[in-house]
Amino acid sequence: TGQCLTGYVPSPPTLLCTGGSLQPPTFNCLDSPCVVPTPVDAANPPCVKGVVHGKMQSGLTCQGKCLPGFVPTPSSIICRQGEMMPATFACLSWTEMGNDFGPNPTDQFCTAGVECQVAGLKG
Repeated sequence: TGQCLTGYVPSPPTLLCTGGSLQPPTFNCLDSPCVVPTPVDAANPPCVKGVVHGKMQSGLTCQGKCLPGFVPTPSSIICRQGEMMPATFACLSWTEMGNDFGPNPTDQFCTAGVECQVAGLKG
């Protein structure tokens, strides 16, 4: 089995010794994939794209995806050498974000204390 520094994985993961020779003769160390977080109220999968069997390749960005009525905060995190940065995101309800009505018709947030028109309601 090839050995790599932390944050990297050997490819291929194993080498066979046949007749005194390794098969294949060499291996590479690739950036480790990340385990994708699954915050409370996250959708399944928790990222818009890029998740395979609960993991994501290094260098890819996870755009958080939450259940209806919740918003990912921060909206995206990135995988770098086996670690998500930041480590996770939270799925916050509109109320937790200071808004009782959800997004306005242009998909922007109404801010507490600012007048917004949402589905015929003023907030």
